[in-house]
Formats: sequence, structure tokens, C-alpha cells
Amino acid sequence: MAISEKNLQHFAIPVKDNLKKIVESCSTTTKRIFIAGFIFLAYGYLCRLIHIYFFWETKTIGWELLLIAGMSYLSNKINSKKQTKKDSLPEKVGIGFIIFLLLVQIIFLIYIPRTVAYDAAKKYIIANKDKYDLGDIQGFSLVPIGGMAMAGEAGDADITLIAKGSDRYKEFNLHLSKNITTDWQIQIINIF
Repeated sequence: MAISEKNLQHFAIPVKDNLKKIVESCSTTTKRIFIAGFIFLAYGYLCRLIHIYFFWETKTIGWELLLIAGMSYLSNKINSKKQTKKDSLPEKVGIGFIIFLLLVQIIFLIYIPRTVAYDAAKKYIIANKDKYDLGDIQGFSLVPIGGMAMAGEAGDADITLIAKGSDRYKEFNLHLSKNITTDWQIQIINIF
């Protein structure tokens, strides 16, 4: 069945009008958090693109700010729906999901740096700093994505680190594994 132009117009969503309504329904604080999130996110990607070796964590901070702004937007929607006595269950579920994501990331940021897998990932990068043209390693930043699973003495880990060298910064995604007889070993490395 061919789709005619008339059918397309019937199902077309007036994006501009909907976007305008969304922006108008946001509080000033929500708008500021969205703007800050987009600025941080843009800088985070831009600094990688044009090799600015300063504050690479902004990409992660930008995503977190956008999550918080989304939560603030949903909170604004709940308040407006209360005034009209409409059901706001989907917005409440959305806020719950965002809170869950943020809590998981906080736990990740607290737990992972205390693991042997994290130490193995850092030691690998330090030992291979010349291979990756980093210069002297000045520090690491953990990106709160990935995970770790253990079953007794065996396990797998997915750790993303920003290695800050004196010559350049690089973002590493390292997949590590450990079995009963071995220590943590790097299996796959992705460099961004």
C-alpha cells in the first residue's frame, strides 16, 4: 500500500508547535539545567574533536545534567496535571527510572575504584602509555558506564576511564575478565 502525501500530512506531528509547548511548560530552573547540560555536552564532544586536553569529564556531566533536567521537566508536568486533576503515573514512573539510573551511577562511582579490576585497568594504561602516545600519566577519571559481575573468584568487568597524559587525553573502554586461576586480564580495548 502506497503512502500518499495526504496520509503523511494526516499523521505528521507538528514538531515546532509541540516543542514550543514543551519549552513553555518548563520552569526557568528546568530550562537552565537543560541549557547547562547541552553546553557541557557540546564542550565534552568538542574538546575530543579538536584535541583540547582540559576537563573531558564535561561530556559525562552534561549527560547527568540532562537526566536531572528531564526529571525536573517531568516534575513540572506532574504539578500541571495535579492542577487539572489528570493522572500523572507515567511521569512518576519516568522520575523513578531517572532516580534509579542516577543511584546506580553513584554506586558505580563509589564501588568500582575500590576493585582490583579497576587497578588492573589503570596499571595496563600506565604500562602502555607510550603505545597510546599519552606522555606521563597525570590522572584518571572514571566514566559511570559499564559494569562488573562476579561469580565466586571469577568475573567480568567493563570499565571506561579517561586517561590524562601530559601529551594528550584518551578515553579507554576496557573489558576485563578473571577466572579462578588468573588475575584480572584485559580482553578488549576500545579507544575513543
